[in-house]
Amino acid sequence: MVNVVNGYKLIEVMIDGKVRVIPIDTKEAWNVFEFEFEGKTYKVNEGDIIRFATEDDEIKQGNLLKVKGKKEKTKLQIVPTGSEHEETWSVLSIKEGSLKVLSVENGNEDDTEDDE
Repeated sequence: MVNVVNGYKLIEVMIDGKVRVIPIDTKEAWNVFEFEFEGKTYKVNEGDIIRFATEDDEIKQGNLLKVKGKKEKTKLQIVPTGSEHEETWSVLSIKEGSLKVLSVENGNEDDTEDDE
């Protein structure tokens, strides 16, 4: 039997002009996705408070717990404000131009709350 004591991934990053390989604990990393609207790119992090309208014009607002999938298969798992129950929404069901970041949890500033 092998006694595994730790598991991690390695990532190459450029530091001071040199490529370095550093370990990363994926439990400490968070998912981010970017979307474009009217020629601008916006970034959304897990932990952010977001608001959007569904294609049925229902307004949703809450804490973004998890980002799953890629591109058009991206799904957002949120806990709506005032609720304890999680909801999952496909980006395909979000009305174009309605996604806003209301507050940034992970310290990455974003100006999406001022733009539509």
